Amino acid sequence: MSELICPECGARTVGREQFCVSCGAYLEWDGAEPGPPPGSGAPAPSAVTPAQGATVPPPSVLLPSVPPPPAPPPTVDAARPLVARPHVPPDAGVHGGVSSATVDLPAAAGPPLPACPRCGATVDTGVRFCPRCGSQRIAPPPTPAGPVATIVSRSPWWRRWLPGSHGPDRAARRAWRRSLPLPFRIRRWVIGVLVIAVIGGGLSVIGRNPLGWIAGRWNDLRGTEVEVSDLTAAVQPAAAELAGTPPGAAVDRDLATAWAVTAPAVPSGSDRRQAPCLSTDAVSGGAGALLVNLGSQRRVTTFVTYAGLPAGDQRRLQQPRPRTVQLGYPGGCQNIELTDTAAEQRVSTDFTAESVWITVLDVWPTATADPTQPTSLSEVGFLARP
Repeated sequence: MSELICPECGARTVGREQFCVSCGAYLEWDGAEPGPPPGSGAPAPSAVTPAQGATVPPPSVLLPSVPPPPAPPPTVDAARPLVARPHVPPDAGVHGGVSSATVDLPAAAGPPLPACPRCGATVDTGVRFCPRCGSQRIAPPPTPAGPVATIVSRSPWWRRWLPGSHGPDRAARRAWRRSLPLPFRIRRWVIGVLVIAVIGGGLSVIGRNPLGWIAGRWNDLRGTEVEVSDLTAAVQPAAAELAGTPPGAAVDRDLATAWAVTAPAVPSGSDRRQAPCLSTDAVSGGAGALLVNLGSQRRVTTFVTYAGLPAGDQRRLQQPRPRTVQLGYPGGCQNIELTDTAAEQRVSTDFTAESVWITVLDVWPTATADPTQPTSLSEVGFLARP
């Protein structure tokens, strides 16, 4: 087997290659089998001189050489690995009486060798240039595979609470709905709208506004309250109104004015916090109550009041201050215990009404024993749901 040395890089190339497999330089191979290198000691071929006295037959009489019969194929040992050998054609010649032909044996299974993208020749792994056409076949090194981040989509919290509202089942149902013909899809929408309309109409007939109910529950959840404005007040009965203390003074947002009513006579040792609800007839026949109109049906959640005269008024301690008041409304009442202070007092309530009557049931004692002094409310107000 001949060996060529690349004049550019000095790499050794075995075989009849036209280009260097290391640098791709052209090797200028002329197609002839080179002779033995000088100094190798191999004898040079010489002409055969016939022996003296021998008879040499003319060239036309020489018989052609007949190759010996082919050798039997070698026996393959199953225990030894099979090695592929290069195939030599039968007419390659006979050397020393032994045929140089070999038998192709099945090679061990392995990855196929890459092919040159330009000429299609098979190129050994790791060779930078094709030995047939010289094209460069340097490929970028493969990027090492690192950890792959897996992105997991997370459904909203309200979908995770509902079974079957997410995942492949939901996608399958959505695809099924989209596959329905258009008339069936329109019919489903019409039926859904009619059901919602029937439910909303039924709630409206029985006095249950669905939108208002939803808004009320939302406001309850957030604790939203708004002040009830534009209050109007009157005394019931009208004859119980005292001179100089009009009922509007209790809702005018002015602490310098106050509404007054005759203080009730409370029996000694009685607890007015457990007093029963006074009906409208009882209020009309009593010493007097403050009737407050809220303007519309409201859900009242807080009662606000300033009991007695303001702190800067010298008459405050001379008058009995309200101690227990009753908030009456259609269908019920609530008795509220107040403290003896001139500051604002807020009490939680929960009722729905359009008007409220306020009755003084009990008072704090006065500094002077003057039974003719009335009891006063400087201001009253209400907070309700929006």
